[in-house]
Amino acid sequence: MGIDTGQGGFLTEIAFNVSHCDCARYFKDHHPTVGYLLNCSLDESDAKAYNKNIQLQITSTIMEGSKLCDFRYYLKELAE
Repeated sequence: MGIDTGQGGFLTEIAFNVSHCDCARYFKDHHPTVGYLLNCSLDESDAKAYNKNIQLQITSTIMEGSKLCDFRYYLKELAE
């Protein structure tokens, strides 16, 4: 299992950073104490609902005051 690269290989990891988040801006302006809980804390469960073998690592979020959200998705069975 993996993401077909179209060149005979499969990805087991996808990494990207998000530098702008409308949700973070909204919650900062209207409900600053619950933004992470209502939005960001669901990212890992959303990934697992899509595929139980996906592991998500996020070490910083805009909602928590960082300049970016760093998303790292791994396929467990292939990454181990």
